[in-house]
Amino acid sequence: MFPRLTAFDMIKLFFRALFTLLVVAVFVVLFWRMGSSRVPAELVTLTPNDTLVAAYAEEGDGLYKLTQEQNTITRNEENYGYFTVSSAIFVPDADQLQLLVRYNDSTLKALQKDYGLDFLPQADKDWYDVTLVLAIDKTPDNAEDNLANDPASVELVRVRPSELAVRAHHGRHSYRKFVFDGVDFDGGLLAVYVDFYYIGDLAYEEEGFDVYTDKAYGTLCLYAFTEDAINKQAPLSDADKEALAAVK
Repeated sequence: MFPRLTAFDMIKLFFRALFTLLVVAVFVVLFWRMGSSRVPAELVTLTPNDTLVAAYAEEGDGLYKLTQEQNTITRNEENYGYFTVSSAIFVPDADQLQLLVRYNDSTLKALQKDYGLDFLPQADKDWYDVTLVLAIDKTPDNAEDNLANDPASVELVRVRPSELAVRAHHGRHSYRKFVFDGVDFDGGLLAVYVDFYYIGDLAYEEEGFDVYTDKAYGTLCLYAFTEDAINKQAPLSDADKEALAAVK
């Protein structure tokens, strides 16, 4: 026979079961968020275009990818957590950068608030203009003036994407993959930045805009020239090679 449960025993069993359910719920939410935050592997695979295919035809397996460990998420007070760089893969022999950007659905809510929009931007549309700014050394014989915010020593050049290669939404995140051509590592390249603008506020197209002083909606550094060994080189992956070989 089963022992007779007192009211106190039943209360203990109830709270024990409730605690177990709460623990399970916490782990379910945790694993769901981890899964939804994981970048789909196919988005990181290189996207072939004519420039990359030509470089692969010339370099073969000698073609390599270059990355740096830079800050990957905007952290200023006015754009904290808005934009994340999931991957920034340079292919120096192709003068190319393939950039995968991610932003949360909450970033779209922030956009509505920041610009006083009377609608909530939807994740299936493009709301952000994404460009690069290349810092190029104009006085390569003088390394001491590279940090000066002076047009006489450092030229800032804006580069638009050659193509938007991927538009996707997974879980709570929107992904946009951009291919940029013309990122020349042999021309005194000091740094590469990515700028984010709301498409309804392209300040850099306005008269009087100063690329040296005027701020974007969000900015992240993707590459910085340094004597330190922060450059990470990697060969093309099998998936990269398959994607390139599939181009006829």
